[in-house]
This record gives sequence, C-alpha cells and structure tokens, in this order.
Amino acid sequence: MKFNWGHKIILTFAAFFVLMGTLIFKSINTDFQLVAPNYYEKEIAYQQRIDAINRASNIGLEIIVTPGNYLKISSDEAISNGVLYFYCPFDNSADFQVGLNLKDKEQVLNIQNIKKGKWEVEVVFLKNDLLHVVKKIIIL
Repeated sequence: MKFNWGHKIILTFAAFFVLMGTLIFKSINTDFQLVAPNYYEKEIAYQQRIDAINRASNIGLEIIVTPGNYLKISSDEAISNGVLYFYCPFDNSADFQVGLNLKDKEQVLNIQNIKKGKWEVEVVFLKNDLLHVVKKIIIL
C-alpha cells in the first residue's frame, strides 16, 4: 500500500487524537490530595501560624535524621508538652503524629518503618501560653 499525503494527514490526526485521549484519561483519573483534610480552615488562621513560626525561631529547636533512620529532636530549652506531626505530601493516609517530650532537651524517634520519600515534620508546642511551630522537610 502506498501512502500519499492524504493518508499521512489522517494518520497524524489519528495519532494526535489518541495522544489527547490518553492524556485526558490520565488527568481525570489522577488523585490529587491536599496536605490536610481541613486545609481551608487552616489557611484562614495562617497569620497566627506565621507568628508562631517566628516565635519558635529563637528557641533553638533542631530536627536531624541520624544514621540508622532515627529522628533526633533537640532544643536549647526543656519543652514538656508538644506534638510532632508527620505529613506525607504524596500519601495523606500515611500521616501520623507523635507526642513531644523534651524535658531532657532531647528526644530520639525510630523512623525505620516509615515510607521512604519526602516528609514534612512540624513541631507544635506551647511555651509561656504562646503557640510555637517549627517546620522542617526531611528526606528518608
């Protein structure tokens, strides 16, 4: 069979429609997850969160991933109550939280069983009746 210019145009259009159909099908079936289910409520109170992040900048809280997949949280000051939130940007079903207790100015968590990838770690605690927030991105 000999291809003339008419056949080539029809094949080009057919390939274009197949490609566009594939892209549309994939985009419709892609699951986009927000970081948190109540994202919009959190966004409204964002200025308070900015103030809490600024207050925590002088606390000297450090979050380090050590060899052997341990997470070490250390602080210049003792913190007795707080929460560590672990957010997984690519899978919100993997999110979890852990209590924070830095009475000895250090806490070590075993994170060997956590999914590999990018994690957003957020430390939230009260000090002098004011909210403090420290955010850090870690890669496992």
